[in-house]
Amino acid sequence: MVENVKAEISEWTLADIPTGSIESLYWDMDQGWHILIWQSDERVYIAQGEAVEGEYDHWFSLPAALYRSEWNKVIQLASSAGQ
Repeated sequence: MVENVKAEISEWTLADIPTGSIESLYWDMDQGWHILIWQSDERVYIAQGEAVEGEYDHWFSLPAALYRSEWNKVIQLASSAGQ
């Protein structure tokens, strides 16, 4: 379990952002919340849900370039917060 997420993310590069493929999904869970992330072509898909593994209440997709751009902003904010 990560104690200080901001400190961890401040050390990330774009290579560290959560991503996966349809063959190898990125999957995570915490206290009954689950998320799947995968990229297909130039779109990133995200599904999230509560409680039962494999049941996802919400999903959406966005352009992969936008996904990376927004993560880059988060990494920059986390990095500058410690200065």
